Amino acid sequence: MFCGKCGKQSPEGYEFCMGCGSILEMDQQDLTISKQEGTIKTVKNKSYINIIVSVVSIILIAVCVFLGLKMFSKDQGYMRDTKWGMTVEQVMQSERSEPSSPLNEDGFLSYKVTDIEGAEGLSATLNYKFTNGRLTFAIAGITTDQVEKASIPIIKLYSEKYGDAIDYSQVTDSLEVHTWATQKSSIELSFFTTGLLMMSFTDINNKN
Repeated sequence: MFCGKCGKQSPEGYEFCMGCGSILEMDQQDLTISKQEGTIKTVKNKSYINIIVSVVSIILIAVCVFLGLKMFSKDQGYMRDTKWGMTVEQVMQSERSEPSSPLNEDGFLSYKVTDIEGAEGLSATLNYKFTNGRLTFAIAGITTDQVEKASIPIIKLYSEKYGDAIDYSQVTDSLEVHTWATQKSSIELSFFTTGLLMMSFTDINNKN
């Protein structure tokens, strides 16, 4: 900025001339440039704020989507390929085989299988329970002389799928019960040292 009286240049922002002490007045050109610079700074500041807001919004949306997908993809604790509320016909289709015993008067449909998850290769009796024609309960029983050994991979599998057991109890010297819970199901693994291993799945939202 130049002094209109003595012509000496002073740094921007000074109110008085460094040469003669006169009050410095901006000429129209300097005033215009100053206003433009101020406008540019304001625009830049707004742009930075908009960028920050956009980035934060994207991060929050990504987190929400991730948590939502995680929640919906979490295993809800169903026996094999079934879901609560299925009809008898739908369960039979999911098993892709004929039952070993047809639906009885107590609402149970039975299968003989060897591919229970976590206990593959062991023969199991699988029972589906229907209430008012809809699936509400399932239980698989395995008889083995190595019940404690057979329970280890199942406990590990269930802990990976459903989280840590919410309860463990040594009911008697010969009976242990591990319990897991999801939003849909209550899962129990019970094993008797006498040689019986049982896995039960219960629809916790069934009011009947």
